[in-house]
Amino acid sequence: MMPSVSDSGPFIYLATLHYIDVLPHYFQPLLTLHHVYSEVVTQGSGRPGAHELTTMCERGEVRLVEINNLGSSSSVPRPSLTITESACWPWHRMCQ
Repeated sequence: MMPSVSDSGPFIYLATLHYIDVLPHYFQPLLTLHHVYSEVVTQGSGRPGAHELTTMCERGEVRLVEINNLGSSSSVPRPSLTITESACWPWHRMCQ
């Protein structure tokens, strides 16, 4: 599978709908940034996605990455940045 990068939206929306377990089935490796983890887990403590993202990281289903040099294409594998957003789009509407 091709690596994918996710922001906080899919973790929060899919946890709200109890569909968070679909992410590791479709996206491996699933990468996210440390500030996304902080937003969902630390700042969002007790809210949808916090426990789920923590668990997914502990299981190795989500890897935290840092982008050291935004100009370097070798900082992060060449993921499709829209995969998780497009996969979660139908559920996004149900949360509104």
